[in-house]
Amino acid sequence: MSVPARPSRVPHLRAPARWLAWQVVALTGAVALCLPVSSPALAQGAPSPRVMGGTPAVGDRVAAAIIMREGDSWPKVCTAVLWKPRVLLTAAHCVTKSGTSANVDGVKAFPPGVEIQAYSNIQPNASPIAVTGIVRPDGYVNAGTQVSPNDIAAIVLASDLAPTAVTRLATRVEVERMAQQAAPATMIGYGQAGPGVQNSIPNAVSFPVTRLWLGAPLGDVFLARTSNGQDACPGDSGAPVLATGGSGTLLLGNQAGASGPCFGRPEGATVNFLAMGYLPMLNAALAQAGYAPIPGPPGQPTATARNREVIITWQAPAIAPQAVIGYDVLDASGASVCMTATTTCTIPKRPDGTYAYTVRSRNADGEGDAAVSTSAVVAGPTRLAAPWAAKATGSRAGRAGRVVVRFHGLGRTSSAVVTRYLVRDQRGRIVCTITGRQARAKVPSCTLAKRSGKARLRVRAVTEMGTTRWSPPSRPIILG
Repeated sequence: MSVPARPSRVPHLRAPARWLAWQVVALTGAVALCLPVSSPALAQGAPSPRVMGGTPAVGDRVAAAIIMREGDSWPKVCTAVLWKPRVLLTAAHCVTKSGTSANVDGVKAFPPGVEIQAYSNIQPNASPIAVTGIVRPDGYVNAGTQVSPNDIAAIVLASDLAPTAVTRLATRVEVERMAQQAAPATMIGYGQAGPGVQNSIPNAVSFPVTRLWLGAPLGDVFLARTSNGQDACPGDSGAPVLATGGSGTLLLGNQAGASGPCFGRPEGATVNFLAMGYLPMLNAALAQAGYAPIPGPPGQPTATARNREVIITWQAPAIAPQAVIGYDVLDASGASVCMTATTTCTIPKRPDGTYAYTVRSRNADGEGDAAVSTSAVVAGPTRLAAPWAAKATGSRAGRAGRVVVRFHGLGRTSSAVVTRYLVRDQRGRIVCTITGRQARAKVPSCTLAKRSGKARLRVRAVTEMGTTRWSPPSRPIILG
C-alpha cells in the first residue's frame, strides 16, 4: 500500500570526491547503506562493535535487524526500529528491489537487541511472525546505491514482535530545537564496525543533530554529524535515531545513508528521514496494524498577551483531527505549561518578557505533532510619548474650528489593557478623556473645541495593570 508524499525531482545521485561542508549540505553525496550478506553465513565470532566507533547495545528494545529475500536467497541485512509492537520503520531501499518500486520477495525480522544469525542461501533463524504489509511514500523508487527521495518505509507485522522502548515520535519543533543546539542523538544499528568488518550485534553511537531540512530535495530530512572513528556503515540503513529525556525515548526518524560507507572521515554527515514528515504513510501503516492514527500539528496557533496573561489559541489539525483527545502547550524549553481538550489556553502571572509557545496535538497513545512556535510580549504600562495635534479645517474634515490631538497608544509597548486615556493642559486641567473603542486604537485621538491661545498637552493611560506617568509635554499646540 502506498500513500501520497512530496513529489521528487531529484535525478540519479552521484557521490562526489568528497562530502561538501555538512552545514550547507549537498544531499547528492549521500550513499545508501544496506549490508550484503556473505555466503553461506554472516561472519560469526566474538561480538565487537558494528556501528563504526559504537558501543554494544545487546538487549536494546528499539533496534531490530531485518533480512530480505530476493528470489531464493537472503542477500542483505538492514536495521529497523520497533516503533510499535506490530510496526517497524526502516529505510525504503531496504524493502524495495533495486531500480524499482516493487517490494522485495520477503522480509524477516529479528526481535530487537539480539545477536543475529543470517545466511544468504538458507532461511534465516528470525522471528516466525509474518509480515502483512509494507508501506512506502507514493512514488518511491530504489534508484541505486545513492539515497533516493522519501527513503522511509513501514513494515506491518501480523502480531506483536516484542515490547518497545519508544515513547513516541519526536515533533518537528523538538527536532528543530535539537538542531539549533547541536544536541546529541543516539543511533543504534546492525552495521559494520568498519569497511568489511562484520559482526552480529547492535551497537549504539551518538551523533549531534545539525540541521532539520523540511522540503529538501530528498524530502523531510535531518542531518547528524559524524566524525573520525564514528560513522554509519553498510547494514545501518533504517537504524533508529533517538533522543532520551524527560519526555521518554523519542524517535526522530530513520537513518538512510551517509557521506560515505564507513569512511570515518574527520567530518561527515548521516542523512535521516524525519518520521513526523511522513504522517499519511505512517497512519496508513498504523491502520493496517490496528493502532490509532497520529494527528498532525494544530493549525494557526496565535499568542496574545493581556495584562500578565498569555492567551494561546489554535485550530484542530488537518491530519487525523478525529484522533485528538487533547493538546499540550509547551514553553520554549519544551516543558508542558498547559494540557487541555479545548483549542485555547491561558498562561497566568507572567513577568515582563517575551514568551514563545508551541502546541502539540495528542492521541490516546500520546502521539502527535507540534505546530510552529508563536510568541507574545508581556510588559507593564510604560510612559507614553508626547501627543501632537492637527487642526481640522473645512467641511471635509467634519470638524471645522476644532483641534484633533493624537498620540501613540500604549499597545505599542505594553500588554496592559487600557481603560481610558487622560489628556491635560499645562495648568493641570483634564481637557479630554478617551474611552471605549478609541482607547483601544493604535493612535488614539480626541477633539478639542476651538479657543484662543496655545497649550502644551500631556497624556497618561489608566490600565488594569496600573496608571502610567504623565507623558512629556507636547510642543505648543495652537488652539485657535
